[in-house]
Amino acid sequence: MRFVIFLLTLTQLGLGQSGFKNINFGNQGPGSTVLQPAKKVPGLSNHLNTNEPSEIRKSLRMGPLTSIPALSNMDYLDQSSFWAQSDQKVSFNLRAANSSVFAFLHQFKDKMKVQDVTREFEYQSTETDDLGMQHIKVRQVYKGIPVYGGDIIIHGKNNIMNQVNGTVYATPTDLDIHATLPIAQVETLIKADLMTMGKDPDALLALDKPSSRKLFSSEEIIFYDKNKKAHLAYAVSIIVNGFEQWEYRVDAHTGEIIKKYKNLCTFLPIDQTSFLSQNNAASSPKSNHISNYKFDFDGKATSQAIDLQGRNLILNTYLDAGRYYLVDATRAMFKTIGADNEEPIGVIWTFDGHNRSPANPRTFNSNLINSTSNSGWISVAAASAHQNAGLAYEYYLNKHNRNSINGRGGNILSFINVAEDDGTSMDNAFWDGESMYYGNGKDAFTPLAKALDVAGHEMSHGVIQATANLDYESESGALNESFADIFGRLIDRDDWLIGEDVVKKSVFPTGALRSFIDPHNGGNQLNDNGYQPRIYLERYEGTKDNGGVHINSGINNWAFYKYATSINDLDKAEKVYYRTLTRYLTRSSRFIDCRKAVIQSATDLYGASSLEVAAAKAAYDAVGILDGASTPTQTDVVTNPGTDFIIFTDDAQSALYMADGTGKLISNPLSSKPPLSRASVTDDGSGIIFVGKDKKIHYIIIDWAQNKITETGVLQSDPIWRNAVISKDGNRVAAIKDIKENKIHVFDYTIGQSGEWRVFDLYNPTYSTGKITGAVDYADAMEFDHTSQEIMYDAQSTIRNSSGVDIVYWDISFLRVFDGERATWADGKIAKLFSQLPEKTSVGNATFSKNSPHIIAMDMLIEGATASQTTYLLLGGNTETGILDTIFVNGQLCFPNFSTADDRVLFNANTNSNTKVLGQIKVDKSKISPVGFATALVQNAKLGVWFANGERTITTAAKDDLAKRFGARLSPNPVATDLITLQWKQPSSIKTNKIGVYDLMGKMVWSANKKFGAGDQSWSIPVDKLQAGMYVINLTLDGIGGSLKFIKQ
Repeated sequence: MRFVIFLLTLTQLGLGQSGFKNINFGNQGPGSTVLQPAKKVPGLSNHLNTNEPSEIRKSLRMGPLTSIPALSNMDYLDQSSFWAQSDQKVSFNLRAANSSVFAFLHQFKDKMKVQDVTREFEYQSTETDDLGMQHIKVRQVYKGIPVYGGDIIIHGKNNIMNQVNGTVYATPTDLDIHATLPIAQVETLIKADLMTMGKDPDALLALDKPSSRKLFSSEEIIFYDKNKKAHLAYAVSIIVNGFEQWEYRVDAHTGEIIKKYKNLCTFLPIDQTSFLSQNNAASSPKSNHISNYKFDFDGKATSQAIDLQGRNLILNTYLDAGRYYLVDATRAMFKTIGADNEEPIGVIWTFDGHNRSPANPRTFNSNLINSTSNSGWISVAAASAHQNAGLAYEYYLNKHNRNSINGRGGNILSFINVAEDDGTSMDNAFWDGESMYYGNGKDAFTPLAKALDVAGHEMSHGVIQATANLDYESESGALNESFADIFGRLIDRDDWLIGEDVVKKSVFPTGALRSFIDPHNGGNQLNDNGYQPRIYLERYEGTKDNGGVHINSGINNWAFYKYATSINDLDKAEKVYYRTLTRYLTRSSRFIDCRKAVIQSATDLYGASSLEVAAAKAAYDAVGILDGASTPTQTDVVTNPGTDFIIFTDDAQSALYMADGTGKLISNPLSSKPPLSRASVTDDGSGIIFVGKDKKIHYIIIDWAQNKITETGVLQSDPIWRNAVISKDGNRVAAIKDIKENKIHVFDYTIGQSGEWRVFDLYNPTYSTGKITGAVDYADAMEFDHTSQEIMYDAQSTIRNSSGVDIVYWDISFLRVFDGERATWADGKIAKLFSQLPEKTSVGNATFSKNSPHIIAMDMLIEGATASQTTYLLLGGNTETGILDTIFVNGQLCFPNFSTADDRVLFNANTNSNTKVLGQIKVDKSKISPVGFATALVQNAKLGVWFANGERTITTAAKDDLAKRFGARLSPNPVATDLITLQWKQPSSIKTNKIGVYDLMGKMVWSANKKFGAGDQSWSIPVDKLQAGMYVINLTLDGIGGSLKFIKQ
């Protein structure tokens, strides 16, 4: 029974007392605030209570298990953007489209935080793709007013809707939807603002020429600002001149300009001033250049020309009244050349701007290039521009069955010889929403029409505009630029560079404007020409360049490069990314949406388990665009090379025993102290701790070289404990008191002169405002992760119900207790394994696999009406992929534990004759799916822990990893002589190094300070007076603190 973890959702938590665990607490009263150890241990410091769940995902990115995703069917990315998979079958009926959409979206109502789906969404359109999948576009409204950016797409097949993605905003409250300011007043306000920037907003209107585009357009919208505050606003687009279109968002009550930006898709950032003169840029009404052309019917022709690359071309032209025009009417989109004052439909045509600027509409008057000759009359720039447009058209038609840029056979217009508004040569190219404009270059470029990738880039902006219509700002704008680069590169398939045919090396030393192979492009910082960030952590977050649209595009470019080269198939890569653009991205999509869309597109085309899907995930992992809170890789650690052992107790918990990996008893008993808790073992098997029935923390030290126990004793003598675990590296002990409290107590041997206690308060993090998850009552089972920095624990929580029965449940969380980078206590942040659980369901007793930090096993209890109807499941889970599988169905809690090879899982069970045994069951390579049947391994046994006695490196290098940082080592270890020698390489001279030796109770038994010069060093430490057992050396080398362990024989 395999199922995706995202399907787990809360319908209604079970009411009443959870039957998952019943714990009888001691009669201690409230318990002391300071622990009194058997040997001197400092008192507890002030506890932490950090309740900032919104930062958990970022803060927990550390070590092999960097963060834990919320396992629910709705993986929210922030407050507005989401992807969701439906577990319901909802039909789509085109004749009742709105009703169908409402029925589907109702299941996500609470998650989307909308009050009434029937009033807050409107069906827009449906498209069926070449795979037979339906894509239903829906927009969000509030009281009939469109919510800007509130666009979603529902996906399905055979009229069954099953997935949705897009952007949805929470229903606003107390928002007055009756505008105070009339649109005329807003228009005056905007024009005044433009004039402060030196613009003439009425220049085009003064020409009194008809236009196919409105110079001033407005719409009432609900607009959410950067703080997620809703405004009734006017969305205004104003075309200032042939070079500039501005977008404004103006509060309809106060007149506040909430946002404004220039909407122009350029090849180079307009505000890049390190080597370019300032540009003023955006759209050009067609009427200024094409309204005067009327064709008769002489017909299609060809003309000879040479382009900017020096190539001889045969160009498609149009012959009319003895003159050849740069009009291509030969493409599949062609419909008519036009008659009287009608424009041609379905043509590619090229105009000459005569080195004037569309920014000056009173003087810009281009003409359609023509001649009476069919050879030698076309300029090299015009030939390149005309050829580029034809190649771009054919690419989209042949590769994606797209009929022209707008997808509907629309004309393609190109303008050459376009200048700056001051008459100087333009060092740029741009797409204005309808047409392509080429400058002739100046400081940074040669004539830009020479480059096919430049043309492909700019015309692809038109495709983007006609499909996802990505906002040209911030992350959505960076995606806009990236997809233009991607398809520019796919149209010009020569290399992985952009602009290499037109840049000047004096400005771009690498010979390219941008590089897919390495977006850094020879630079080291943003001020270096051509530099772009490669990974998300390098992203630009300022306001320049519309929020870095040309800068941050390099991140998605690199992901595309990694994807395409990984699958080694450009044809497949372009299909995936075209599908991403046209089927899944929406106006407000961000990088994380692009990741999900690429993965989903690859899944649609090639299957969920395909190489293409795996490569998509790996590509976005590599650039740091992660799936919500997921970690980038599933990295295993090396298997412990030692011999296998199992430590366990009997049914009465009268002693601890040890068996070998086959279940053969070898220590009977290992300890006669009756255990209250399950034993906990260091990774090398040398240290074992447990809480005895006397409620003290006991320890056992084993010298595996001599195969004997060298020391036993009481680690903490206060009779107040219920459970204790030791970290895999032996540097930390976590303990729980035998009272009902929401705390975990942690002792760290590496902090301070003699170690230090810290108390961590437990809480339930909330990922959405106002959601009540209940208070943590107490924790029970615990285990340190592979880094020894986080604790996985289960806990009981209660949601108080003043008018009924309290809701009680158990779940699993992760507590960050140690910061390896800073070599000190961590912030106590908590992440939950499941964001919500199904009703009457609890989970707990979780354990990590021995070698895969992303694999866990756990108990799940589903309460039935009676005890006989209650279900006990042993589950395996992959926290990277979000998949759970049932390993075993039991009649009791399993308390699972993995074998050292991770090929079996150990658990509590009963035989058919009702004998208590430790059972085992094999798992496959996924480590979460069973193979065959379970068998009994150890008779009259429970609470087993499988371990090995070898040594391995299981953590990544951190600041306190002295062995890796300085080559620090101890020899001999174990030590039976009077001295143990510490050796290391000192990086700097005249440094005072500090050292202290501590026993496991935290007592300092030896210390010293000494100065050393640079180079190889050694320090002999006397151990002749030490009793046999394990010791910790805390030391500071070159100002860096850390610890090493040794065993005295």
